[in-house]
Amino acid sequence: METGGALMPDLPLNSLARFLASMDETVIPPEVQSQAALVVLDTFGVILGGSRESEVDRLVRRVRDIAPDEKATLFARGFPKTGAVWASFINGTAGTFLELDEGHRPTGHPGIHVVPAAFALGETLAVSGKRFLSAVILGYDVAARLSAACRLRRGIHPHGTLGTVGAATACGKLLGFKKKEFGEVLSLSASLALASPTRACIEGATVRNSYAGVGAQLGIQAALLVDSGFTGLGGGLAETFGALIGSDFDPAPLADALGAPYAITQNYFKFHACCAYNHPALDAVGSIQARRPIDPEAVDRIEIRTIAPFAGIDQKHPTNQLAAKFSIPYAVAAALLYRTTGAEAFRDSAVRNPRVRHLADRVTVTADASLTARWPRESPTEVSIHLRGGEQVSGICTNPRGYYENPCSRGEIERKFLGLAEEVLAAAQAVEACATILSLGEAGDLNAVTRRLRALSAR
Repeated sequence: METGGALMPDLPLNSLARFLASMDETVIPPEVQSQAALVVLDTFGVILGGSRESEVDRLVRRVRDIAPDEKATLFARGFPKTGAVWASFINGTAGTFLELDEGHRPTGHPGIHVVPAAFALGETLAVSGKRFLSAVILGYDVAARLSAACRLRRGIHPHGTLGTVGAATACGKLLGFKKKEFGEVLSLSASLALASPTRACIEGATVRNSYAGVGAQLGIQAALLVDSGFTGLGGGLAETFGALIGSDFDPAPLADALGAPYAITQNYFKFHACCAYNHPALDAVGSIQARRPIDPEAVDRIEIRTIAPFAGIDQKHPTNQLAAKFSIPYAVAAALLYRTTGAEAFRDSAVRNPRVRHLADRVTVTADASLTARWPRESPTEVSIHLRGGEQVSGICTNPRGYYENPCSRGEIERKFLGLAEEVLAAAQAVEACATILSLGEAGDLNAVTRRLRALSAR
């Protein structure tokens, strides 16, 4: 294979490519594999939940007309099959709809790119569960390392960008890439990354929900291109993430302390159905309500102090459920009024409620320099609720529940999966599906896992 100059001697990219080629399921520690299985469970859960959204349901049916009965599974009702590229696209898209997909701070959401791509290709290649998990771990790690190596430009959404390279890495591992090929796929996939605008979130343009799906799809395609002899642009990572959609590119983090620890062991799980930027404020509101239940009608005003990256999502009147998920004033008002931060609190009907809009008008969000200085180690947010009559109640959240620094239990992740899976499976079948996914590391062939899931859905 001719080289496009992706690898050069003594560069971090060279060390990273060597590391990726040398690691496999026999070397990665069992506890890391176990954490990856939880990430996969969570990801499959949010895909199943998102598959019931009307747009996703129609997309599934249209794609099934184009590419029916192939080798890769769609995580939707009945677990139908289609082609690997289509499956990665649809599963990645479905998994972002509810805004419950896990993530890594400050990378964004590597899992919803890496897991759909690796599973679709892995199922097609009939790889073992352990090999699949190892590919996920390495792809996730590359996305996080790339995040540390650059700064995405203001206005660029992390979906479809960093995760595209992570997905391509995972797929390269499943295809058995060696050092040279990993160098190529890292650079080539960078050339395919999206310039995805964050403004779509604020406007409620649901094209945003496809960014991760496109990134997963491009990950498979990038790996197949390299496997077919295509070459990456010399310095492709630096050009894309240092000059085009990112800046301040420093390659050193790509190879710093490889495998110690793996980024997937420092992820976060989400328990509010909205952008993670809302979560510290919502946890702070939850701590207030646990001490002193708040009557929304008694609220005079709510003051929120948070870190600068979060303070920008302060629109008070979002237009639809996607925009509402990217609004701290709306999310806090909904938590107080509806007593939930699940998907139902962000439905279009909930967003249109005049009472929640009136309450959101009383919320102010301010960036605080002293709090911002603690990011990304922490995401501190302070909430002060001023009641009519002069009473004030306050709460603070340093790190939301489910974050690496404030971890949730395995049982909480399983219960989250069950609640989402019951959108497409009966309760008893959802419990069995949970156990099946958590044990997929023992499967000799990923197809055994999806056969089991299809059998459960047929009961």
